[in-house]
This record gives sequence, structure tokens and C-alpha cells, in this order.
Amino acid sequence: MNRLHKLTAVTALTLSVLTGSLAYKALAQAPAPAPTPTHLAVINIVRVFAGLDEKKDGDREIEDLGKQINTDRRKKEDALKLLNDNLNSGTFRQDSPEYKKQQDEVLQASMELQTFLSYSEQKLVMMQLLKTKSIYRSMNDAIKKYAESHGIALVFVTDDADFAGIKDVRELTSRIAMRKVVYAHPDYDITNKIIEAMNAQRAR
Repeated sequence: MNRLHKLTAVTALTLSVLTGSLAYKALAQAPAPAPTPTHLAVINIVRVFAGLDEKKDGDREIEDLGKQINTDRRKKEDALKLLNDNLNSGTFRQDSPEYKKQQDEVLQASMELQTFLSYSEQKLVMMQLLKTKSIYRSMNDAIKKYAESHGIALVFVTDDADFAGIKDVRELTSRIAMRKVVYAHPDYDITNKIIEAMNAQRAR
């Protein structure tokens, strides 16, 4: 083996040793992976919704909007009634231009009332839908954060065994079949923890 070949072989061996050494150091210095969570938990979604300040504030907003809609509806209904009363007062002959104009005003007011009622109903439904979606997204984030910080691997949805008002065996059987968790020890229930965490976050 000539000198050039010897030099090349030595260089390759040196690089191999250095590379292996660096790789070993990198592995030695890398943090150990976090242990896989092993704990379980349950949560009552219905009770979380009911206990959230965000839900209560949203309900008040929807209630206020409903009151405003009812006030506006009564005004429009009163205006329509006044127009109808004028139309039927006998002041104008039914073949007169004034009577025709009054008829058109009644029709216009009636259409505006129906449009207002339809729009208002949709607005209330949409407002409730958007607020519910927002709360559910916040709830998912809060549950995920709590689970990650407490080593919880799975969170199951539980409910209250409320069979009041059931009318027949079929309804009872259906309600039982829909239950996801039959029993969980109270120590596994994180419902109140999530309510407290979300309300504290909203208060900041």
C-alpha cells in the first residue's frame, strides 16, 4: 500500500471514529423521553357546561337579545295593527287610490314582520350554536391541558344516572345503552377541576 492509500485509510478511520463519538455524545446528552401516561379520568360534560361562567354569560347575552327581539316584534305588530285598523275604519272607499295605498302599506308591514321574525329566530339559533362551539373547543383544550399535566392517558365521558320521566321499557333500555361509563370512583372524576380551571382562566 503506497503512502497516499495509507493516508486515505487513516483519514477515513479517523472520521469514522469521530462520527461515532459525536453520535454517542448526542445520544448520551439527549433527554430521556417522557413516560407514557397511565392514569384514567372521567368527566361529566353536561355538568361542565352548566358550571361554566362562559356559558352563564352567553345565556345572559342570548336572553337579552331575545328580550330586544320581543320588544321590536311588539312594536312592529302594533304598527301593523294600526295600519289594519285604519284600513278597516271605513275612512276610504275600497275602490279609491287611498284605500289601495293603505292596502299596500298593510301588506308591506306584514311582510316586514314575517321577515323580521324569521331573521330573528335564525339569529338566536346561530348565536347559541356559535357560543356552544366556542365553549366546547375551550373545554377540549382545558381537558387536554389538565390531562397532559397530570399524566392522564384517557378521559371518558360520564353522565348522571337520571331515569326520571322515562315512560316505557324501550326508552329505559335506550337510555341505559347510551351510557358510556356505568361507574367510576369519585377520585377519577375531573369535572370540578375543569370547571374551576376554565372559570379561573376566563376571570384573568
